Amino acid sequence: MHIGIDVRTAGTYHVWALVKFDSDDDDSCVLALDGTPQPACDQLSGGDLFTFGTQQVWVWAFLSDLDIAPGRHALSVLARKSGLRVDRLYLTVDEVLAADP
Repeated sequence: MHIGIDVRTAGTYHVWALVKFDSDDDDSCVLALDGTPQPACDQLSGGDLFTFGTQQVWVWAFLSDLDIAPGRHALSVLARKSGLRVDRLYLTVDEVLAADP
């Protein structure tokens, strides 16, 4: 999944994704900014999203922080496992996901 974003203010952005997965065999992804993948070890939980309470339901997951400079960029979600479904991405400048993004 590749999305064009236009950042007006440089900073550290928290990347959230609305995801669904069925098991710990299909719950993993890596973010990439402008074609450069972020190492999985830099992402929360190493890029693995599975918990028993979040399997088989759509859930907002905090993926990682990204330092983004002003300008146009390509933000990519690269699935590391085949069953991961991503519906939306949401970027915030604080650690709180709005009640209804």
